[in-house]
Amino acid sequence: MTAAPRRNACPTIARPMETGDGLLARLPPTGPMTAAAIRAIADAAARHGNGIVEVTARGSLQVRGLKAGSVEAFATALATAGIVDARPAVLVSPLAGLDPPETADLRAVADAIRRGVDGTLAASLAPKISVVVDGGGGLHLDAIDADVRLAAHGSGAVALAAGGTADTARSLGTVAIERAAGAALTVLRHLAGPGHGLRGRDLDATAL
Repeated sequence: MTAAPRRNACPTIARPMETGDGLLARLPPTGPMTAAAIRAIADAAARHGNGIVEVTARGSLQVRGLKAGSVEAFATALATAGIVDARPAVLVSPLAGLDPPETADLRAVADAIRRGVDGTLAASLAPKISVVVDGGGGLHLDAIDADVRLAAHGSGAVALAAGGTADTARSLGTVAIERAAGAALTVLRHLAGPGHGLRGRDLDATAL
């Protein structure tokens, strides 16, 4: 286990954060979870932490009460179940593909972004980088602050923006749905460029 990050950093499975009740590990969302995965997380939390599993406002799971001596066993238990750290967080509505008023089903776009982030890119991004992929609908993600935003725009187009909520992010234009994942990955690569630690709000939108 590496040293615990400072408070307000982004804890991971292998690098949890010190809290008042021990170490906290956070698992960002990676799409729908199977019942088996949920059971594996609950079992690992009970065995190696204090049994508390929470859902954050961004849809991540966090396990509390880990100890320095139990982190490695916790990570191994999750890895055995096929659960590993996935960065950056790529957020979609929990009702994506099921919400009747949804403008477009962008689950495939979110999956393509996750697949497109290799280990080198992930390691070069700021710890709390996040991407919102929003198909609209009744359970939209307008209020979620993200570094990169994709939002269904109608007629097969997706609006691309950076650094904020639906109201505050800076527009970078629109792309066809089939090009949306590539556009988001381009923005992420800019964020991972010289001066690592850049966030969406730091981008020069005109140059990009």
